[in-house]
Amino acid sequence: MKKNIKKNILAILFCIVFSQINAQTNLSCSSVEYCTENPKTQVHDKCNEVNQKSLFKINKDETIITHITEDLKSIYYVKTKEYDAELKFFTYVVNAEEGSEFEIIVSKSLIIVQAPEKRNELTKFHIQKIWFD
Repeated sequence: MKKNIKKNILAILFCIVFSQINAQTNLSCSSVEYCTENPKTQVHDKCNEVNQKSLFKINKDETIITHITEDLKSIYYVKTKEYDAELKFFTYVVNAEEGSEFEIIVSKSLIIVQAPEKRNELTKFHIQKIWFD
């Protein structure tokens, strides 16, 4: 019971701080999973995990999300942002520099990236650390 209360308090604090702070949000990730949908269950449970460090930066106005890996830097321009208070995550609809649209979901432990035209595929980044500057 205490563990659940502690988890709920941490989740609420994460959401309050993440949405109210007037600073850039940095999310470092320790690994990434490339997942495909199981057609029978319609769940993205066929995943291949890779130890690949990356960094997501959300500017203070939440208009630009930058994703940096060892090999590349991608910039996404935020079109819309929503917060799901019940499930405790943010959903950003973004356009990549080259014009492709993506949905980026940010929780306290995961970042999920998915292209609307490829609903059977998604990429999950495991968050290692969150900080603001």
